Amino acid sequence: MSENMMDNCEDDHYLEDFFPKTIAYNLRPLIDYRIKLLSKNDTMLLPGETQAVNTSCVIKGKKNHRKLSMFLTPHESLPLSFESHGYIEQKYVGRIVIKLTNYTNKRIHLNAGATVAYMVIQPFSIE
Repeated sequence: MSENMMDNCEDDHYLEDFFPKTIAYNLRPLIDYRIKLLSKNDTMLLPGETQAVNTSCVIKGKKNHRKLSMFLTPHESLPLSFESHGYIEQKYVGRIVIKLTNYTNKRIHLNAGATVAYMVIQPFSIE
């Protein structure tokens, strides 16, 4: 990776920092959050290429996120094919990585900090 590409890097954001500590039980079915997932680094996708792209969202090892339903969905103006639809395992810890494919005949450059996806989150509880 070139030195210039190392300079363009988005800061990490920790999922647990976004939420209040407790949500009233009767409000849980009515609340959902949509968090933008930003690309961590500058990325170049050549025609026909598929890459795993690091985002700036990191899930820490705390147990708070285990009461959340987390789902990945693409950004509406993403010029690439989004290959990472689906739920995130409740036990997952680490950086959110998404898979993108360039089906066009042009090179596509994603700048660090570009919105590439959303994580839709809903609190749930079985008590």
